[in-house]
Amino acid sequence: MTWNRRYDRWVAVAVCLTVLAVGTWLGLPTPERASSAASAVTSVARDLPPAAPRTTHALSPVELRAAMHSRHAVTRNLPKYGPLSADTTIIVVQVHQDGTSLRRLIDNLSRVLYIQSTLLIFSHAYYDDGINESVDSVNFCRTMQLFYPYSVQLNPKWFPGLEESGENVAWRVETKLHWWWQAHYVFDNIGGAAGDAPVLFLQEQHVVAPDMLYMLRHAQRALAELPSAHVLALGREPARRLEPDLLLLDAWRPPYDVGLAFNRTTWIKIAALAIQFCTYEDCSWSYSLLNVFAAFPGGRCDMVACVAPRVLVARAGRPAPAWVRQFPTHVRAVYAWTTHARLEGPAAFAGTASAADCARLRDQLFCLDPLIDIDTDYFNDTAI
Repeated sequence: MTWNRRYDRWVAVAVCLTVLAVGTWLGLPTPERASSAASAVTSVARDLPPAAPRTTHALSPVELRAAMHSRHAVTRNLPKYGPLSADTTIIVVQVHQDGTSLRRLIDNLSRVLYIQSTLLIFSHAYYDDGINESVDSVNFCRTMQLFYPYSVQLNPKWFPGLEESGENVAWRVETKLHWWWQAHYVFDNIGGAAGDAPVLFLQEQHVVAPDMLYMLRHAQRALAELPSAHVLALGREPARRLEPDLLLLDAWRPPYDVGLAFNRTTWIKIAALAIQFCTYEDCSWSYSLLNVFAAFPGGRCDMVACVAPRVLVARAGRPAPAWVRQFPTHVRAVYAWTTHARLEGPAAFAGTASAADCARLRDQLFCLDPLIDIDTDYFNDTAI
């Protein structure tokens, strides 16, 4: 794809941005800026890429595109587990470059009850033979690999990669753009995502409990009875004495970005507010999504969340979680209430320290570009 073709598309997107802004003003309230008083609130799942510098793959960008194209969107293990249906739960793992963490997560997932009924999608921003071998080893469910076509690895010397602001900025904004792209791709192109089954979003550095999908099913039942709730949350910061059989109805916010799940109906509402996600000056997809939810009616998006997390972030120096009291027989759902009224959290929180890196108009327009040309033609396009 040539630069001129991209430029023409971004001009069109800029025009659409004005239309979207008017539509948002007419239909939904504009969210206020994050309060500095909430700056102490931080996300457990820092959805920024690892701080360690990345290595350059030995293949050229043209060779990388050909290698990615051969693997992109191919569903494996179908003869063993059968075709997708509207009830298929899809798990999307956003993969960066940490092969060790990914292997640990795959091992965790192999022990999850009902995992054989899912489609496990690995969404890559980096092509690596070792990571591909780990994905190829999965034989406990259907799998698929997606490759983000506008990664910095594929574009090392041109937008959206290294340009006037330097390589570090490009790496930091990539995770947000990659998350947005993969959500678009899954809901618009994967057959199983057309139904009401949830799509569960994970990161390679997560660890999961064996009863993760068991609790997801209970949360789905609660969601069906709670019309104000739109998303499910299976993770949060670990703490002592949390009730493993309890589900909570509350306003979604980080740190409930760990193990976030929602269905196509909710995605349509999110995608309609793309301007709130893409123009929010923060490199974190979770705080950008919080800005979207602040534009929902009532200024929030309610969730059904596990009080005791079933998804955690693996951290250096932290021992492996001891999953206790799994598979509760009786699961209860409660509201976040005081003795007088429902607890109402703020609609938005302070973003991350990387906000300045995501204030560039070119990245915002690139994010708003519908589906960012997700067709596989890009992998064969050598005219840069």
